[in-house]
This record gives sequence, C-alpha cells and structure tokens, in this order.
Amino acid sequence: MSRQHPKLEDVSRPLAWVIAAVLTALLVGGLMDIGDAARITAVQTDVAQESGDLALYRAVRDRLKGGEHYYDALGTELRARNFPTGSVFNWRPPLHLWLESKLAPAVSKALLGACAVFCLILALQVLHGQGRVAASISVILMLAALSPVVIGQAHLLSEVWAAAFMTCSALFLASGRWKPAVLAGLVAVLLRELVVLYIIVALTIALFRGDRRQAVAWTGVLAVFAVYLGLHALEVGARLTDLDLRHDGGWIQFGGLGFVLATVRMQPLLLIAPAAVTAIYLPLTVLGLLAWEDRKALVLRATCIGFIAAFLVVGRPVNYYWGFLYAPLLALGVGWSARGGKALAAALGIYPRLLGSAGWP
Repeated sequence: MSRQHPKLEDVSRPLAWVIAAVLTALLVGGLMDIGDAARITAVQTDVAQESGDLALYRAVRDRLKGGEHYYDALGTELRARNFPTGSVFNWRPPLHLWLESKLAPAVSKALLGACAVFCLILALQVLHGQGRVAASISVILMLAALSPVVIGQAHLLSEVWAAAFMTCSALFLASGRWKPAVLAGLVAVLLRELVVLYIIVALTIALFRGDRRQAVAWTGVLAVFAVYLGLHALEVGARLTDLDLRHDGGWIQFGGLGFVLATVRMQPLLLIAPAAVTAIYLPLTVLGLLAWEDRKALVLRATCIGFIAAFLVVGRPVNYYWGFLYAPLLALGVGWSARGGKALAAALGIYPRLLGSAGWP
C-alpha cells in the first residue's frame, strides 16, 4: 500500500522546533568537538600506512598470495603487531582480503571504479527532476566520497569496498529496483559486517510498507550473513588462546559527537578543508536528508541517520575510517540543505516574511 511521504514543511510546529534544536545542537556541539575529531583523523592517518590497519591488511594479502590459509595468516599478523585478538570481532571475515589476494591492485581499483561509475549513473536517475543545482552538488560530493576506491591503497580497507556496493544498493532502492539492491546489499554486508545496519533498515522499511517479497529477500540476506558470520566465528574460536589481547571496554566507547565528526571527515574534500567545515557539513547534510521529498530515498536517509546515531556510542578513535561506509550516502543530502532551511522555516512559521523575499529555493 502506498503511503504519502510527509514533507518537512508540513510537520507540526512542536516537531519542527525539536528538529531545529537537534540541528542547532549538532552545529554548536560540532564546533566545540571538531578539534578532537581533527586530531583523531590527523594522527591515525599518519600511522595507518606503516603500522596501522592498511599495513596489516597488506601483509595478510601478501601471505594469502603465498598460499597461506586466511585465518592462520590473519592470526599471525594480528599477534605480531600486538593487535587485540581475544574477540571474534577483532578478526575480519575473509571475503575482502581473499578477493584482494586474487586480484592485482589495478584490477581491484578498476572493479571499484566501475562500481563508482555505476553509482553515478544510478544517482543521476534518482536525482532526475529534483532540481539541477541540488542534484549537481549531491553528485559531486558523492563522487568525492567514493574517490578512495581508486586512490592509493585505500582498496585494502573493506569499508571502501562495502561503501561502493552499499551505495549502489541504496540507489537501486531509490530508483525502485529492489532485486539488484538486495544482491548488492548482500555483497556489501559480506564484505563488512557493519553494513548489517543498512540491511536491517531496508528490511524494516519493506515491512512497514507491506512489501512482503522484498522483506523476504532482505530476511534471506540476513540469514546468509548469519551463516557466514557463524562459520567465521567457528574458525576464529578454534584459534583463540588465553594469551590473546582484548580491547579495554570493547567497542562501546560513547565517543559522542567527536567520534561521529571523525567518521564524517572520511569525505576526502573535508580532509583538505578547514576542520570547522565538517562541523557545518554534518547538520547541513542531516537537514538536506530530512528535506529530500522522494519517498523512495527513505532507506538512504534512515541509513545515514542510523550510522550517525550508532557512532555516537560505538567505535574507538582508531575506527574513524568506518566513516568511509556512509560518506557517499551522507553526501547526497547536502544539495537539499537550502531547500531544507526553507522547509523548516515554513514549518516554524517564520518563512513567509523573513525568508520569502530573500529568494530561497
């Protein structure tokens, strides 16, 4: 059954004030915390190449090329580098690095680059008729967020692979083609477990809309993922010892807005811009996502908001690069920020006189 998607300008005035308050808190809090976010990304980016995750994954890939078993290679490298290994979640599932071991770096980049181009085509279809300026801004920022797929050795990060496929999946849904969306979503979640948040969002919205076939398909994705993760846990469990290191406090760190902003900075244009730009970018993006009227893009918007909410609680400072996952989807909201400002002002009852004469879109 079709449901009318509510417009931002039509929300009740109390809800509009709540939205305005949240956006203001994001802006003010972001400007206060952006220094921490900038330090996290600067320090961790400097060490990642030689002693961090990139170096780890490069070494594991090279061992796999030499014929070693994945879990033996990963365990050896994790322990040699004093990475925590005491939890199943410290061990990445094998698909991503197995693929890297089978493909030359140039082929990996070509495959991911083709996926990014496909995302561009889908985005242009989804944004057709949505307004030339807003669509152009959104597409440019999305492509910038996807650019790590062909930059340096970023393809060694499973987040970069998963981002490309998750973005394709979300755009397929937004264009009304759920079957390829489910397939791309399955690939994405097998590449990186964090994509399960997107899968759950897609399933929930399919159930809400009464789309049984799509809901069954997303349930199937979760089932395949559960089996995959279960087999992974069995392999890891057989290799754990009492001497394996563990994270203090796990991943529930309540890093708050500082950590969220660090993940948002995984948009390459933000990394080269003054740090304060990120603090402004986040509330503008949320405002634009809320103002995007196309009901088919609900999964995209809900996924972005879901990741923001999750990263307020989950994630250690060294995990800032998780932001690669949702950076392309987040970028799609910026183009609608001006429209969102007008809509929110209308809902608050201050648009007609204060902003109407300013020629807002």
